[in-house]
Amino acid sequence: MNVSDRGFFVRGLYLAAALAVSSLAFASVSLAQNAGSPTARHAGGQAAASGNGNTVRDLSAVQPDPAVRSGVLPNGMHYAVMSGGAPARGISFRFHVNTGSYEEHDDERGVAHFLEHMAFNGGRNIPGGQLDKLFGAQGVLFGRDQNAETGLFGTTYELDIPEVDKAKLDLAFGWLRDIADGLTLDPAAVDRERGVVLSEDNRSRGPARTWGEAVQKFLAPELRSTDHDPLGSRESIKSIDAAKLRNFYQRWYRPDQAIVVVVGDLPVDELEKRVVDTFSSWKPIGAEPPRVPISKPNLSRPFEVLNAAQPYLPASVDLCFGRADDEEIPDTVARARLLLERRLWRDVLNERLRTEAGSDTPPFGRAEVGEHEADKEALYSCLDVLPLKNDWRGGLDAALTEVRRLQAHGATSDEVGRALEGIRAEYRAAADSSRATPSAVLAERLMNEEVNGDVLATPRERFRILDRADAGLTERDIDTAFNRDWAGSGPYLIVSTPDGVDAAAVKAAYTEDMSGAVPPPLTAVKAATWAYADFGPAGKVANRSEVANPGFVRVTFANGVVLNFKRLTASQDKIEVRVRFGAGRREIPNKDYYAAELGSQLFVEGGLGKHDAETLRRLFNDHGWGAEFNILDDAFVLQGATNPTDLDVEMQILGAFVTDPGFHKAIDAKLPTAVDLMERAAKTSPEFAASQALNRAVAPNGVYVTPPRDELLAINSSTFERLFKPALTQAPLEVTIVGDVTEDHAVDAVARTLGALPPRTATDRVRPDTFFLRYPKTAPPIIHTTYESSEDKAVVSLLWPLYVAEPKRRREEYALNVVAQVMDDAIRHRVRTQMGKSYAPQVGMASPDDADQGAINALIETTATDANAVAEAARDTTADIAAHGVTQEAFDAARKPMLDAIPNRMEDIDWWEGGLDGSAGNFEILREFIDYKADMESVTLEDVNRYAKIWLSQTPIIVIATPAPPTSTASVGAKAPAER
Repeated sequence: MNVSDRGFFVRGLYLAAALAVSSLAFASVSLAQNAGSPTARHAGGQAAASGNGNTVRDLSAVQPDPAVRSGVLPNGMHYAVMSGGAPARGISFRFHVNTGSYEEHDDERGVAHFLEHMAFNGGRNIPGGQLDKLFGAQGVLFGRDQNAETGLFGTTYELDIPEVDKAKLDLAFGWLRDIADGLTLDPAAVDRERGVVLSEDNRSRGPARTWGEAVQKFLAPELRSTDHDPLGSRESIKSIDAAKLRNFYQRWYRPDQAIVVVVGDLPVDELEKRVVDTFSSWKPIGAEPPRVPISKPNLSRPFEVLNAAQPYLPASVDLCFGRADDEEIPDTVARARLLLERRLWRDVLNERLRTEAGSDTPPFGRAEVGEHEADKEALYSCLDVLPLKNDWRGGLDAALTEVRRLQAHGATSDEVGRALEGIRAEYRAAADSSRATPSAVLAERLMNEEVNGDVLATPRERFRILDRADAGLTERDIDTAFNRDWAGSGPYLIVSTPDGVDAAAVKAAYTEDMSGAVPPPLTAVKAATWAYADFGPAGKVANRSEVANPGFVRVTFANGVVLNFKRLTASQDKIEVRVRFGAGRREIPNKDYYAAELGSQLFVEGGLGKHDAETLRRLFNDHGWGAEFNILDDAFVLQGATNPTDLDVEMQILGAFVTDPGFHKAIDAKLPTAVDLMERAAKTSPEFAASQALNRAVAPNGVYVTPPRDELLAINSSTFERLFKPALTQAPLEVTIVGDVTEDHAVDAVARTLGALPPRTATDRVRPDTFFLRYPKTAPPIIHTTYESSEDKAVVSLLWPLYVAEPKRRREEYALNVVAQVMDDAIRHRVRTQMGKSYAPQVGMASPDDADQGAINALIETTATDANAVAEAARDTTADIAAHGVTQEAFDAARKPMLDAIPNRMEDIDWWEGGLDGSAGNFEILREFIDYKADMESVTLEDVNRYAKIWLSQTPIIVIATPAPPTSTASVGAKAPAER
């Protein structure tokens, strides 16, 4: 919660509500991932076949990446190393232990995860309490660069170093070896960490988790994964001691159960040598223990219903079929074909469901089919529906109509073709940009493939396998795959609404839908023709200048459009585009603030004048493009990510949005549900309760206090059109393009779109009464507020007001950034490490120029019982910093990660995009960008101590949000009798 950041948490709720009812699924092609691709999982295959004594390439097998060197040490430890990745001089480590909560004994629940925590509490090479300090001094930030994760079948430790040297390598490998067999597991440290683990469990508690656990138990009561949550239970966590941890540690942390991956900007020989030298002496203790057999789903279960009253969650309908997991499939073309067929029928059906959701009278807010995995145990094909206005029956009826239509008549060749082209576009983008992939992403990919037993292949090789997998594919193959996957045990029908629904009624509705008349075949839709390919004669360049420092080109077109351009080849095949216009927040009436925030999230859902959102997605399903609308303090920004091949398409789409935005009325049917979802979620959020309590206390008439329900329900597409269309279609445009593209190409793409538009006249769009937050000079008494929950979970917020930022105080701002990081380290050490009362306390700073008053804010999740003690500890810790100053060690640990990140940021596309965007109209943006490195390097310990004393000596504004009994309780209803 950062109230200085224009109601951050409020925007988060609006975003969640907007996405919940969005039928566009936002941006047609991801340039950075292969989610859901036919390379996701299962056991590995062979890279080559032998014949007549010679090695012959088997075109049906996945070929390993020649840049990856993998092997197995004599002690059984697997490793993979790779030279490369971005940024330059960066390096990423992944250490995986192939055992998680699945192997825990009944009296060990939560031990694997607890042990993960203890890996940060001291070992043979790094004594207890020294890990943060040693890594911080090397520029490695806990949480950002160093973390870990425990699941059912393994624990993975993560370490990313932005700029490597010998000292950092020594420290990194020393820590990894400590994890392997050097943890001290000191009983006192175990007792301290217990509170942190309990806090982690506590922070995830709430209606969503409770309902999710109920659904999991309903779907798979017989599976071991259902009752082996990695967190364990509160009771089991309290019973864990050093002896239990050591027993599990010695049993499972052994080289034959471990994988190490290292990817970085060092020679592969050096990386391999460091791995061999570090881990060859690691010896297992005793024989490898037996593993628990993988449980299997009950495939004879018939139709069952789970119903519930869930007043704090969105109404939802889920229909699932269960089947056994097909885990032992080799990583070959055959597997790629199987998973491709599964993906395609889902994409075809989801396109139909999106079309329904995007109609003028949508029957549901969103509906989609997907495949959910109970890892290694079972697969579930599920239809998930978000009803509108809690009409679960109407949503179920409409979604099942599309399922039955596909069952009866199959997919069309056009649908399959579009879906396949969309998948190919994903693969193509991943392959084209593979050289610029961050080392952290590469390390994650290599680790996933090692864990799953897959071949360590390049994205281009995966693209080749896709080409072979889709050979001869027809719509009949997709129909067969659908009928194969949309079957199994069940169905299992899960319905939750705010007031509950009778299980018998749910069962009757499904039976009636499935026994009714077969829906007619899909009505053929005439293929749309893109209506915005021609913006008129290309615009002429009126002026071109090179800005030597920091190094970019500025082009002004005859119609007044300004282009800031920077070629950045390090972002291989990636391009970011931003179009800036208008006055943003400053031209929105205060009474419309909430409407504007919601409208910005739903803007693309409104489509274009000549194309609705779903038509837009279909038209460019096989292209890389994006469109996102944001409201800044001083401008609106329309932005998207693309690639060199699709830059022209991207500019046409953005050009269409700034000339003919649609604001289609289809949004209106979904807005009441979006408001309803936001309100219900807000009731159970301690962060939102604290934010609202603060705003009511310091600015009761300000825009950040949530307006009454009737005002929210009055918002519609016409409101968005009134607020956004004038600036979109009339305000002058400043374009910024950064990425792997030539200047000629970028200038030409803008010339034929935005540069071809009629000139736009600059007018003063700033309102004189725009509200910006100001804090009282004297802190009010501690603000206590409540939210609805039966969980013992609280949030403590401490806020130190600063000043209204301006360019001439930039040095002070940077010093205070260091102060905030020092506070983050100190409060985390006090509240988490010493007291064990919070999992992840966070300190942040917001200081926008000439807008909301700046502030440093500490947000701490804890229990209601400990809230007052935590608030006092955080306040006292900060007061000590103000009174006694920051030590050189704390200063270095806070500032060094900031400095070390700068060289890598200079290669980052987002860094340049943010630095150049808006610079044509505001030189201070450019000056700050140019001087940032020098300014940060010039910040001294004396600066930090001076400003810490000035701003942290004041009494902070403290808000404590604690739970109050719910006004109504959610309860899971009884299952309907199973049919025999």
